Amino acid sequence: MAKKYFWLKLKDNFFKQKSIKKLRKMAGGDTFTIIYLKMQLLSLTNEGKLYYEGIEDNFVEELALELDENVEDIQMTVLYLQKNNLIEFGELPDEYILPEVIGSIGSESASAERVRKYREKQKALQCNTTVTKMLSPVTNSNTEIEINKEIDIEKDIEKEKKNHLLSLSYKEKLTEFKKIIMKATNSNEHQVNLVFQPGRYQNIIDDLLLNIYNSDYLQGETDKIPPLSTYTTESQINKIMAGFYKTYNKAKDKTGIEALQYKTNNSLDDIL
Repeated sequence: MAKKYFWLKLKDNFFKQKSIKKLRKMAGGDTFTIIYLKMQLLSLTNEGKLYYEGIEDNFVEELALELDENVEDIQMTVLYLQKNNLIEFGELPDEYILPEVIGSIGSESASAERVRKYREKQKALQCNTTVTKMLSPVTNSNTEIEINKEIDIEKDIEKEKKNHLLSLSYKEKLTEFKKIIMKATNSNEHQVNLVFQPGRYQNIIDDLLLNIYNSDYLQGETDKIPPLSTYTTESQINKIMAGFYKTYNKAKDKTGIEALQYKTNNSLDDIL
């Protein structure tokens, strides 16, 4: 399985929240706050959920072992989080949910990371206009080689996405789709479930997810937040299927300059 990286998108007002201010004012509050953050990071690969596996006598002692923290400090933190609705019992036995983490998880595959780093490198090179003007034919040839490498990487990513979909059941695809919606729209599962109609996606789920994978906007990777209706109404779903939101590389000149933008096509008006 391809390697995947996760990160926590911490809200800019995290330390301004009353619940966090109160936590920090307690005796040992800064330690409790660090423990809460470590709990959030621990839950990333499980979509904001923690599990008691029975290695220690109870969840608190097992969490202390996992986080390398004092048992009493873990207990105080968990009790405070429970009192302030920052930790909840899940639907499964020994499952605990951190609601603030849901919708705040970022991730990317190793291959996607390579493309991102390559693009960052290209942007840095663009700043040096003096060097660009003095590019020799040999340098231009090297640039073309780099462009071809990027294209090959993007093809590998596309193949990886298709193989990933083939490995999932229809139910698992719907679950992944809902996770994307929650992340992109900053919505919780309850809000999504209110408007989500699984039967609508029965025959299109693979193509729908592939089109979403090809759109930074639809995956919540841009500053603009899409509304829930983007994923749940027929007219908006048609736009996704038509590639309306696709992020693509603008045609590159011989110096390899690129730009990302949303693809638009006037011929799509009739079906939108």
